[in-house]
Order: sequence, then structure tokens, then C-alpha cells
Amino acid sequence: MLFGRSRNGGFLLLEALLSITIGIIIICGALGVFAWCIRLFSLTLERIEEKEQALSALYTVFHLARYGDNAVVSEDGRRFSVRLRSATLSVYALRGSLLLAHKGTANPIAEGCTGVAFSFLQHSLTARISFGNEVYTLQVLPGYFKR
Repeated sequence: MLFGRSRNGGFLLLEALLSITIGIIIICGALGVFAWCIRLFSLTLERIEEKEQALSALYTVFHLARYGDNAVVSEDGRRFSVRLRSATLSVYALRGSLLLAHKGTANPIAEGCTGVAFSFLQHSLTARISFGNEVYTLQVLPGYFKR
């Protein structure tokens, strides 16, 4: 009686081992799918946070350019400065952060910034901000500048 019932009505050892093995395989498969879903969710969350950081940075630069006076880009294109009322504000990247400097204090606008390049040609500001492998370009045309 290899696969039949034992005389007492219970399972044979082979049947019990086979059902335990199948159960373990099913549990491991379910855990693998669960781990894959968590990894996918984590990657998606990182991408969303990166996009939010980029949007926040572009929004800040746009509003500084639009409402500030005397916009100036440094010679190397890594710093953008503007006068807002009586204070001068500067935007630049340093050690993975995009910073807004005001009165000697720099506050982060966005984390994860890998590079920034500003250019000011024909009264049009162009900002290229990199986050990881993504490069975001913002162009503020002359009509948007404060008069």
C-alpha cells in the first residue's frame, strides 16, 4: 500500500511528505510574488518622489525668474541669481541638492539633483536640471518676466 490509506484511516508517510512539499512550494511562490510586488512598489515610489522633486525645483526657478528682477546667470552657468524686492536669491546645485541661497543661508529646494545648467540668452532663461538619468528643461520666455 504505497499510495492508499493506512488501516487506521490516516495518511501514509509518503503522502504527508508529498503534501508538505507541495505546500512549501506554494508558500515560497506566494512569498516570491509578494517580495516582487514590494520591490516594484518601492521603485515606483522612488520615481514618483524624483518627479515631485523635479517639479518643485522647476516651479521654484520659474517663479523666481517670473517675479524677480535683474536675473543673472553665472559665467559657468551653474548659478542663477535674481533680486526679489530688496534681497538677492541664488539657485545652485551642491552635493546632490538644489539649493536656494538667501542672506548667507542655503536651503534645499530639491534632493537628488545631479546637475544644473542655466543660460540666459535674448532675455530668455533656460534651466536644465538633472535628477538621476532624467534631465528636465525649463525655458522662461521674455513675456513671463516681471516688467
